Amino acid sequence: MVPVIIVLFSAYFTAVYFVNLSAGKRLDSFASEINKYVVFEYGHTSINPFKVNLVISDIVLKQDELNQVKVRQAVIRKIDTKSQIPSCLDVAFNDIDIINNEKSFKTLISEVMGFGDGLRIDLRLSYSYKESSKEFELKTLEISSKNAGKVSLSFQLSGIVIDSSLPGRIFSEENPVFLNNAEIRFIDDSVTDRGFKLIADTIDMETADFKALLNMQIDYVVKSANLKLSDASLSKLKGFIKEPDKITVTAIPPQPVPLSMLSDNYNKPFRIANILNIDFK
Repeated sequence: MVPVIIVLFSAYFTAVYFVNLSAGKRLDSFASEINKYVVFEYGHTSINPFKVNLVISDIVLKQDELNQVKVRQAVIRKIDTKSQIPSCLDVAFNDIDIINNEKSFKTLISEVMGFGDGLRIDLRLSYSYKESSKEFELKTLEISSKNAGKVSLSFQLSGIVIDSSLPGRIFSEENPVFLNNAEIRFIDDSVTDRGFKLIADTIDMETADFKALLNMQIDYVVKSANLKLSDASLSKLKGFIKEPDKITVTAIPPQPVPLSMLSDNYNKPFRIANILNIDFK
């Protein structure tokens, strides 16, 4: 996860550097700064004058030869260049691989899950921030693979203050931050059943029997934890386990929830689910 975050922030600051100036020169300047911490390399850059997209190819971030992150292509679609901390950003990372101790994450997942050599992992980040209303919207944080599936997260926060004058701090302590709503969307393209089969094989069970056991456990947990799920929501969850296709998890609380309340209950997931009014669709 840390290497992926490094990629996100690298592209983020790279985008700030080269808007309206030579992309190559800005990348070289950025590379000289980030090379104090990790080695940053790239192939070439191009700009689409119609879509105003900046494309950076063959990105490599590495601590050493054994540990590195490779991104075939990064596409910056939108960025606010007027603010020190951009109030909007839309960037995609296409064909990501993480090398840890010379082992490819992409190859490892392909071997364990049985995907073969065709697995490709993409990531997209898009957000906007309105300083006047103190509203932050994560439009999407999406991870996708053509042969596996796609999962995306979105949420809205209010009461948030982004202050670039405070080094190491983004959020002001003077104002509480609230979660207005959140949503996780998942579209399956074989990864769910592959995962179920892998677990079932490990415990020497048939996949169908494992799914039936899992649904029985869900009934038990919902009842014992007093989880407030509607019949339709519970039916959707169990139906997805039986025949994975797509599912959406929504959090729409009756009123905005302070993040401090979620933090205070971090070890009580079912209480958090009730606070957020979790639903499956």
